[in-house]
Amino acid sequence: MNRHENLFPGFSGRLNALIELAGIDAPQLDKGRASWFADLTGTSKVQVAHWLKHDRPPKPVMIRQIVKYLSSHMPSFTEASPEELECWLFYGDLWKT
Repeated sequence: MNRHENLFPGFSGRLNALIELAGIDAPQLDKGRASWFADLTGTSKVQVAHWLKHDRPPKPVMIRQIVKYLSSHMPSFTEASPEELECWLFYGDLWKT
């Protein structure tokens, strides 16, 4: 298996959607979001760009921290648990038919 093979198709789109859903004052993807998110997570801009643009997720412990932060800013109508959001980020809608 090629290490660059996309094991998590759609991850970046879902992460960006979750950032938008959280309603925090995040820059647009092409207007500084990677720098902003790198500062927020204490990670390099290059690494964050992989998450936001190339469907290459961070390690699960970082996903958990990201979901915890973003879900704390989400509207109360969001019924998904943090664990469900983590699974959704990695794998998308598992219940699609």
